[in-house]
Amino acid sequence: MRTLACFLISLVMFLSVGAGQTKAESTEMLLYDCYIALEEFLDDPHWVGLRNAVGGTRGIFIIPSLKKAGLVIGVQRGTGILMARDGEAWSDPIFIKLTAQSLGLQGGVYDANMMLLVMSDKMMDNMLSQYFGLGGDAGISLGSLGIGGGGSGSLTEGMTTLMAVEGSGLFLGTAFMNSMLSTEDNLNKKMYGLPVKEVPTVLQQHGTDARTQLLRERLAQIVKESWYGKK
Repeated sequence: MRTLACFLISLVMFLSVGAGQTKAESTEMLLYDCYIALEEFLDDPHWVGLRNAVGGTRGIFIIPSLKKAGLVIGVQRGTGILMARDGEAWSDPIFIKLTAQSLGLQGGVYDANMMLLVMSDKMMDNMLSQYFGLGGDAGISLGSLGIGGGGSGSLTEGMTTLMAVEGSGLFLGTAFMNSMLSTEDNLNKKMYGLPVKEVPTVLQQHGTDARTQLLRERLAQIVKESWYGKK
């Protein structure tokens, strides 16, 4: 019982630190962290297939610090950005937070980068519906580099998402997980000054914000390379 109590205290502290950092950090810092996470995925030979799929994605969701901890009951939390693609061009991002609960034979703690490619318009709509079931969660993250990936889809819609995760720490097991996505209102208001209900309109137009130029140019470059190959 003492071991379980110590673990639960550590779990609360671990996730609380992550939540506090999200509230305190600026939009510019989170955008920079997302850019670094994107570069790490693009430079990793494990994800060359995912890189090639960027040219067909409808959108991309990046979380630069996805914290997960649990013992039978698991909790996952992170804040990131969602951007939409239109041809070679990309929208400015909107800020979205993910919280998830899982139940199963699992245990451990890790901190990871996550990149999710959204492969259909319907799934993009789901990303903004404030509820998104990522489905079954099975994986292992060991030592300084944990690698995992997956996808989801159906017979009627085909492949709808592709996901890559790289993290540090130790987390073992398999579980069923439900995830909640919601807009990060404080960051979106700070970035755009828009009412909450108008924030999704950012995804319907090409990006123009100077703070997102590096991200948009890098993604546009990857789209061209996936279409035509590297020159």
